[in-house]
Amino acid sequence: MTNHGSITWQHWGVQEKFVRKLDEDGPSLMVNPRTICTLLQAHGVCPAYPLEFDSTVSREVQDRFCILTSLLDCGRRATLTQLAQAWFDGSYANVGCSINLLVEWISSLTCCINTKAKEHWRILFDCRNDGLPRDSATFLHYSYYVWTNLRSFLTTLMRPEQVRHSCMRISKPQKSKF
Repeated sequence: MTNHGSITWQHWGVQEKFVRKLDEDGPSLMVNPRTICTLLQAHGVCPAYPLEFDSTVSREVQDRFCILTSLLDCGRRATLTQLAQAWFDGSYANVGCSINLLVEWISSLTCCINTKAKEHWRILFDCRNDGLPRDSATFLHYSYYVWTNLRSFLTTLMRPEQVRHSCMRISKPQKSKF
């Protein structure tokens, strides 16, 4: 998904292989966020609507937010849930990875989408327009996707037992029906 529309491929490309590698790395992918963020950008995996930060936010936190948003945009909510499960006990807090970081990311992303939405809502409710511009239509689809996934993820975060249960379901191999 981009801010100009969505793109689908028939075969797994370099980007998908890279994101799958991140899935395999699990919670350790956030230990050195600068390297991962640079690799994401080099492979063309970046948020459709990047977050904007003021000067008080460290580069490390910006990189982590970029990674989290990219994972959400790529449909990797299960990876986000696995990160939350690993971070619940505080074992990654010494490197800056905690549930508080996830909540701050959700808050920042929500504010970003809300700000962008205000720009598009004016166009949406303008009765003189014959049609909705493509970028506004794309944003509406994107914002619905983000709101739905963030709500679901936040609901999961508010129930620690559900995070553990979700991760157990994800990590268990599926039995074959044959």
